[in-house]
Amino acid sequence: MTPEAGHGRTPPPGGVVRMLLGRVRQSGRGAAAAPPAAGSAPPPPPPPPPPPPGNWTPAESAELFRALTAVADLHRPEFLDQVLAFAGRQLDDAGTPLPVAYHAHPRSRIWALVEAVDRHRDPDAALRALADALAGLRGDEAAVAAFLDVAARLAPPGRLPGPRLRAVLRDLDGMRARVPVSAADQSLRRAVRPGESAALRGTETVAEMVLRLSDARSPAPGDQDGAGADPADADPLVLRFLAELAAVLPPEAGDVLRGHVARIAEELGIDGATREALAHRGQPGAELAEEASEAPPDSRVLQIRLRETAPGKHEYALDGTLYDRTAAGLARPRRRAVGSPVALRQLRDVGRTCLVDWADLAARLDDADQVRVEFLLPWSLLDHPVERWLTDGHAYLVGHKYPVVVRSLDRLEQPAWHRDWAHRWRSLHRTGPAAARQGIGWLSLEAAPPSFTPHGGVLHLRGRDGEVRAWLDRNPGTHGLGLAFAYDAANPRRALGLREAICEGVPVAVWRRDDGDPAELAHRLAELADVPDDFAVLPARLRIWRRAAARDDATAMDNQLTLLWDDPECVFRETPLAAPTAEAPGR
Repeated sequence: MTPEAGHGRTPPPGGVVRMLLGRVRQSGRGAAAAPPAAGSAPPPPPPPPPPPPGNWTPAESAELFRALTAVADLHRPEFLDQVLAFAGRQLDDAGTPLPVAYHAHPRSRIWALVEAVDRHRDPDAALRALADALAGLRGDEAAVAAFLDVAARLAPPGRLPGPRLRAVLRDLDGMRARVPVSAADQSLRRAVRPGESAALRGTETVAEMVLRLSDARSPAPGDQDGAGADPADADPLVLRFLAELAAVLPPEAGDVLRGHVARIAEELGIDGATREALAHRGQPGAELAEEASEAPPDSRVLQIRLRETAPGKHEYALDGTLYDRTAAGLARPRRRAVGSPVALRQLRDVGRTCLVDWADLAARLDDADQVRVEFLLPWSLLDHPVERWLTDGHAYLVGHKYPVVVRSLDRLEQPAWHRDWAHRWRSLHRTGPAAARQGIGWLSLEAAPPSFTPHGGVLHLRGRDGEVRAWLDRNPGTHGLGLAFAYDAANPRRALGLREAICEGVPVAVWRRDDGDPAELAHRLAELADVPDDFAVLPARLRIWRRAAARDDATAMDNQLTLLWDDPECVFRETPLAAPTAEAPGR
């Protein structure tokens, strides 16, 4: 009987040799480990290590999968390799393609791509890199646009880590009691620092506020708003907002939100002292020291700026900054902005709500004894009736509540024009009342009527380049102008004279927007003769004139006056560190 006969079968040729070799290998494996106890079964193999935890929920992963399967050509290996190489160059300086396990079936390959992104060391960055790759290679496809929307929602670019941001939004949505938008607005006002902009439209839900604040970026150093290095880098505004919001929520919901703030601060590497300050935000007494140090100054100015987004486009970026006016100049800027550009046709509507939305700036402005509202305008808006913007929901005109003037944004942004500007301003304030009145010249388009006999000289414009400059050279004491016509940015004949005067440094100009009788305006200015510091109080006196007129009377001159009052000393300037002065040898 053969050795295998007991098993009922005959080994094939060479089977005995293979069987013996197999036994030798088994004995070799056993020699490397402790021999098992007699009669015991061999130990089971160790379980495989668990896969790393995913970044997204199963539903979110399935949504990504569906969006990617809709992209044309992504099932083709050559195109997928191109996408992975493109994404890898954004994720790795070495340009290593995003690693994805190979599968023969196209849908399996796409699912492997979802898993590779989900388990990447930085899943949000990997998803954004994949989105950028597809946008660059197939950006004109509708399916790619849909995928980009999904990617932006799952990995929003911003201050907060994506998983934590989604957890915050889920908890806000899941709270038993809806978070009032009014409470969120108050929390945001307490969280915003002086000079910092939240860049919200004012129509967002609480979740949208969190998303937009997370996506906000600090102003770059050297931004002309004067922010320089932004202290918000230490504790982003979105964290301060969430900490303030936690303080006004019911205790259980507030604790959940405070837990998120603490974990986010730790993940962002925020220092311990700042984390402690975040934990105590909104609690009684937390801001007493800060409020005590903010005693209102004697003078404040609110500057509202409208800047053209592109020449001739008639679309404007709108922001406002409140300053304390001190002996050293403007200080402590507090800035707000409208998130999206404003079209020319929308300006009147925006004027009804803008200052209402910036009620915190108006409240601080009211704390000071002396106030002024200044509109910094480009050439195209110098004739806009800014004094008719509203301060509240009860149709209270800003020009009735405050002295309101316009300023030239173009001159402010042209340093080459500043020397003559400052010289003429000093000349205005150094002269006595009689000389000041003589220093107001007039520009006219037509022959002046007999009733028009102003104190200063009159230049009849003929439309020649340089005629205002030559006239100012012949009248060096001229520091202000009256226009005997309405300024019109679209009419060169009515615009170039004032623009040339502003370029030459004239800081004060006044005109009627209704193109009415200039003699009436000249007579009104002559009333200042009996007022001490006559032209220095012109903005305040103009407010009195406006208040005396019936607000809806379009024929009243006082409802049609524009005052350009451009104070070169009322400009916010950054203070760079002074370089050390080199000492002479031997000192």
